[in-house]
Amino acid sequence: MQLLKKSRLVGTQEAVAGALWVLAGTDIDDQRNMATMIGVTHLSEFLDSPSEHLQLLGLEIFSILASGPKDFGRALAGMGVPQLLVRLLHSNNERIVLASVRTMRHICLGISWIPNTENQEMLLNSQGLNFLVALMSHSHSDLLQAEAACALASAVLGNRGNAELLYGHGDFSYSFILRLLYSQFREVRLLAGVAIATFAFNNMAQQKQIAEAGGVHWHNFQPFFLSSDPLERLNAAFQCVVLSSIIPNQKPASIRALGIKTIVDIMEEPHSKPVLALAADCVGRLAHTRAGIPSAIISINSVSVLCDLMTSSSEQIQGSAAIALGFLSFNHNGNRQLLKCCRESPLLAKILLHYTRGRRLSHNFLEGWKHLTKLGLPPIRVGGSIYPDSKAGSSPGLATSSSRGTALHIPSLTPSQFKVTNPSNMHMVRM
Repeated sequence: MQLLKKSRLVGTQEAVAGALWVLAGTDIDDQRNMATMIGVTHLSEFLDSPSEHLQLLGLEIFSILASGPKDFGRALAGMGVPQLLVRLLHSNNERIVLASVRTMRHICLGISWIPNTENQEMLLNSQGLNFLVALMSHSHSDLLQAEAACALASAVLGNRGNAELLYGHGDFSYSFILRLLYSQFREVRLLAGVAIATFAFNNMAQQKQIAEAGGVHWHNFQPFFLSSDPLERLNAAFQCVVLSSIIPNQKPASIRALGIKTIVDIMEEPHSKPVLALAADCVGRLAHTRAGIPSAIISINSVSVLCDLMTSSSEQIQGSAAIALGFLSFNHNGNRQLLKCCRESPLLAKILLHYTRGRRLSHNFLEGWKHLTKLGLPPIRVGGSIYPDSKAGSSPGLATSSSRGTALHIPSLTPSQFKVTNPSNMHMVRM
């Protein structure tokens, strides 16, 4: 690591960075830890390097760093990462252009689709939206067109200024994206659905525009619902819930019910880290969409399932579940169930407060938890508890999840996180 940070020889940097990334392995949490150790400063130097190998490696690492539960948005904006990504769109290497576009998507939207306004606006100011529209409209690669559409949707979600400029752009049309739903490539069809769902998220006006441009149909999503790949089923389920109002010849309520049940069912099953993290992420997104959907999610035991996911050894799963619960805490029943779970297992509150710091968590939950801590919490249950018993007066330390049999990562918590912040700063994302 010291050699990487001190050396200015491109060949040495390539060798050392490549070796470190191999050591990180394929586990998402290990990769993110390695990315954190390398640091945003040195990673941004990779993007500015003349070496295509370093550029590709830097893009891959930035995508992983930006898609995690910890908010690196301000750090990326401070190092001018959005401008560097736009600059790389001039590359003659299509792999670099594709990776740059993909990274733009990740730096604009966080877990549960919380917009990073700074990065969105920096992309706009760097002419990034114009480049992305050109790629979506004129690229000969279906995959690049689909990724550009996803990046555009991410750059305008929750950002009215960016949205007005994009929708007023002469070359922007939904017809380009809707055509990709019929691509010969399965990945492209799935990404096209992601882009359309992102544009339509919490935006009835754009849903109407999509319908008028040709719209979406049940047969666009059905093959993914029948897939053996849970990631494809999750994406299809989420897209159908968002787009249910504009899918013809289908009852919107039935489609939403199918989508929500599919997502929660996958959360309850033993799957890989990426699958469980995406499932929790999808719940978090839907938890701040149209009225009625959060209540439907809560009615099928999702709060306790998410609390169980917070006991995972994976920070990606922990964080995605905690942020989703933060949004569900705005629902009365969700808030009541969450307080009950935290009262029975107080360590859950510690994890929840850690990952929702600076994000969305209801004022009522914070007040309720503050009240419970003053009253004094009951002891952690032994029988049936997800936590092992702790001796009186001792710290729970590293607990283990009986449901998963792995070490539980317990984040640090500062006393300030128990303070109730101004409820006016806790509004949910709206477009």
